[in-house]
Amino acid sequence: MNDPNTYDDAAALEHFYTLALQAALLRTEEASARAYKAMQEVQALLIAHDRARFKDVLETMPNSFYDLYVAELINEIDFNALFYFIDHQSILGLLADEHYAYVKQQLQIKGGDAPAAYDFICGLERFMAGSPELALPYFTKIDSELGEYFAGMCYYQLKEYEPAKRLLQTLFESLLSLQQDFEEFQTHITYGYLLYDLSHYALGANVILEDYKEAERMAQLILQEFSLEQMTALSRHNTTDAEEITDFEVFVNNYTTALIKLRKYKEAKALLEESIRLNPEASLIQRRLQNSADQLERQLFADAILAPILHKEKAYGVKKFLKGKRFARADKLEALIALQIEAGIPVFGEPLAIYEDEYGYGRQYKVPGVTGLIDLVLIDQTAALLYAVVLKPNSTGIAVYEQIKKYTQGLAALTGKIVKGILCIHQPEEALLAKVKADDTISLFTYHLEFKELG
Repeated sequence: MNDPNTYDDAAALEHFYTLALQAALLRTEEASARAYKAMQEVQALLIAHDRARFKDVLETMPNSFYDLYVAELINEIDFNALFYFIDHQSILGLLADEHYAYVKQQLQIKGGDAPAAYDFICGLERFMAGSPELALPYFTKIDSELGEYFAGMCYYQLKEYEPAKRLLQTLFESLLSLQQDFEEFQTHITYGYLLYDLSHYALGANVILEDYKEAERMAQLILQEFSLEQMTALSRHNTTDAEEITDFEVFVNNYTTALIKLRKYKEAKALLEESIRLNPEASLIQRRLQNSADQLERQLFADAILAPILHKEKAYGVKKFLKGKRFARADKLEALIALQIEAGIPVFGEPLAIYEDEYGYGRQYKVPGVTGLIDLVLIDQTAALLYAVVLKPNSTGIAVYEQIKKYTQGLAALTGKIVKGILCIHQPEEALLAKVKADDTISLFTYHLEFKELG
């Protein structure tokens, strides 16, 4: 991907800001229309070079400006979904909460006339609420690149890597082919970022599925689009102070994993050395290089490789929700509960064991015909009673109740056993608490981490 020239049209940018100021002051449909038209002419520049100022300006825009945004958004989701990614995904991520809520409301109101847009916003809400299994049915109804992308993202977060790989990798290669056929996409900034994001997920899925030849091919395709230098710069731009591992480190880790598994030790060593030269503060790359120096020479690296690290589970261009309420990832909590069970410590007040049958082991258990994976299936062997456990490490509303009821009903039909549900949530909402209190088949637990000073 070529580096864009900074401020290709500074005059056009200032023209937009002038009209945006007028729209903010006058708050009329006419002023909003002029500002919106000016924005369309320089949108790529605003996203790529002036995000902070653009975000501040968007906060001042009246609803009449966002009515135009909604109309264009509906048109592109319904009739040319690829341009949603190119034109609108970055704007959606910049909106203040008030304007995001207004856009969502307008999409819901117009849902009858714009079914794809309505399905999209319904799926998006559930996806960002941490329930990809509830979002998936909405995205699978959208017959376009947009539906394929978010369905693939849902499968990825559900750890169903085969369908995630199939959807995301196919979409990546389709868009890559389209880029080669159309010159306008070859230098389009946002189009390049979309390819970058898709390729990272496809690489991660291939490593997890141990398809190392395909993982190597995907990594090489990424490097045809982005040099290591460009990826380093992008990762620094996209990484917040709170994040410890960058996209660049994830890429190097996963590509190195594939090379080592294919016994391409010299290539792996050269990749690590060049990567640490470009990004000397990258702690993950430092550890891999330090831990592997002697082993590479003896060709024993493959037996001591670090576990592959997944691409960060965030959807490209989707509004980021607050992370401050997040206590811990669900898979970490799942592992903690499993360790307690193995140690003979009662969990949820009962002496439970992890269930296992011909359909699978009771961690990330799949019930045929039911969308999603059950975090844990536990058994009280004294009562031949099963528990379907759903873990949510953040605040969660009533949607998770519908989810666990589907799990318990499906599991009961599959096994012929009595099944109850357990919800383990860091911050349950009041509506969910009231729902559970009225249902004696579902129990609700919360959890907290506390430190007690002893001296």
